[in-house]
Amino acid sequence: MMVSRSRVLRENDLGENDLREKPGFKPTEILINSDQMSFPVTRLRRMRQTESLRSMVRETRLTPTGFIYPLFVCPGEGVRKEISSMPGVFNISVDEAVKEAREAKQLGVGGIILFGLPEKKDEVATGAWADDGIVQRATRAIKREVRDLVVVGDVCLCEYMSHGHCGVVQKKNAAGGNAASPKRGNG
Repeated sequence: MMVSRSRVLRENDLGENDLREKPGFKPTEILINSDQMSFPVTRLRRMRQTESLRSMVRETRLTPTGFIYPLFVCPGEGVRKEISSMPGVFNISVDEAVKEAREAKQLGVGGIILFGLPEKKDEVATGAWADDGIVQRATRAIKREVRDLVVVGDVCLCEYMSHGHCGVVQKKNAAGGNAASPKRGNG
């Protein structure tokens, strides 16, 4: 569908002078597909003419400070075992995680996310919330050494559960309600 010059100006919020400044512009050049949302087939790229302008109006900027580096933390000391399904990615012990975090910070990476690989799994994901859980130990060690690095903890429970589900699965009792949840914590 061809549209009139005045309709294009209203929909795109352009002034008439903006269109006249484009070399070789013809009012019939801008098409709008009426079957879908209104969007010009020819995009006027005044704000993209030079690298300086492109840099100034860019929507997305990728810099190391915007990245979060994933670390897979496991029990032990001096452990650095490659994950076969992810070449170049390793299960690492807390001491190795501290080294990786320090290096990530030196490279300008904004943060890390810790995925825990607990020593044992159970029905209530004890390793996820215990004070001595693998992610909790790694977080404390990293924050002691690399204070201003953002540390994110994965909150999915699947790696801590014996059945591999992301949450606690409760069986229904004879009355149709849920069985009592196991108590957590010290008391």
